[in-house]
Amino acid sequence: MPGRTSSKSEAAQKRVSQWSGIPWVFPVLLMFVCTSLAQGDEPSAANIRLINCRIKPAGQVTLSANQSGSIVTVPQEGDQVTTGQRIIQLDDELARAALAVAEKQAENDAEIRHAMISSDVARLEFEQATEINNSSKGAIPTSEVRTRKLEYDRSLLLIEQSKHQQAVAVLKRHEAAAQLKAFSVNAPFDGTIVKVLKKPGESVRQGEPVLELVNTRRVRVEGFIDVAYRERIAAGTRVQVTSELASESSSPSNSSGTIVFVDSAVQPVTRQLRVWADVDNSSGTLISGMTATMSVVPGKNSTGDKQASVR
Repeated sequence: MPGRTSSKSEAAQKRVSQWSGIPWVFPVLLMFVCTSLAQGDEPSAANIRLINCRIKPAGQVTLSANQSGSIVTVPQEGDQVTTGQRIIQLDDELARAALAVAEKQAENDAEIRHAMISSDVARLEFEQATEINNSSKGAIPTSEVRTRKLEYDRSLLLIEQSKHQQAVAVLKRHEAAAQLKAFSVNAPFDGTIVKVLKKPGESVRQGEPVLELVNTRRVRVEGFIDVAYRERIAAGTRVQVTSELASESSSPSNSSGTIVFVDSAVQPVTRQLRVWADVDNSSGTLISGMTATMSVVPGKNSTGDKQASVR
């Protein structure tokens, strides 16, 4: 029995001796594993992929009447319009008549010509009286000479007044032209009429909405990225966008765009940043209100090292 106990004790000590180096080896192994994971998980532009991004119109406005009046023409829902195209026209008959009157008044310079002729006559009468008194002192009373001088000075002031009145008439012509222009509304950008609130023949008040215009040829795709990618994505970074409908297709098509905005404020719960890109939608595959996947194109930056815009 004593011999068996001694052999067990020696075996136990041998096992303890074999494992005694583990406390030194384990931290080294743990450090190696963590370092490898950190290097492997380092974010890069090549693996930035934003899912569930929201598609929004690049431009959407509600156009209102700039004057009160009766609508003459207005487009229909679904009509395509171009920048500068007249899309709302109110009855402007009175405004056109007012402009015609203002143009005639601005062109009339009769008052100026009459004032200049009167001034020449007053100047000659004053100069004649002065010459007569110089050759024959006292031939014309001093009071009359002064009166002629006053008439001449008054004629010069009438010329200035006539020129001022014509300048005012020209400004009134510009005002009448601006008033006439306010009876129509032009499209601020290319787009599609998505809602018409008033019909021809209806009356509208100044500032009352008439229709809604949406730019569908370019869209805004908005999503969120982890804050770890903040230094890897900036305004000008190229992206490829695939809508949820295209991703379900057998041959999905991508739309190209550019990052325009990277927020500087982190979402407190998710630790993410809001970003959005301006994306070409000439194909019409990106539908407003749907979701899409946005992938960063590695090494593509349309504006060089341009910094991201911040809020």
